[in-house]
Amino acid sequence: MLQTLLNAIKQLTVEQWRLIDNQFEREKELDLKVFWTCLAVALALVVNQYYCKSNFIMGFPQVRAFFAAQPYPDFYPKLYWAFSKSVSFLLIPLLIIWIVFKEQAHTFGLHFEKSP
Repeated sequence: MLQTLLNAIKQLTVEQWRLIDNQFEREKELDLKVFWTCLAVALALVVNQYYCKSNFIMGFPQVRAFFAAQPYPDFYPKLYWAFSKSVSFLLIPLLIIWIVFKEQAHTFGLHFEKSP
């Protein structure tokens, strides 16, 4: 009785783990798309954290003086923020899709629809 219970537990656990290990051993090839996608995410987040804030652009005295001389001085740091966010979250992934993957962006779900 005990031996049949142990065999059943072994069949449900250890044998399943062996099947998973065998499948993993057959699928060992590294998918470089996963690597480049993780790198793009990390790069976009780093660029976003350090360079996409209005404090960054306002840290340059020449830029601060230029913005102060404009009609709406508070508008330009916000414009920089919007532009830099677009670059970090759109342009970096698009460049990786085009240059590294050599594919079109619509393959990855980016498409624009015409309004009716």
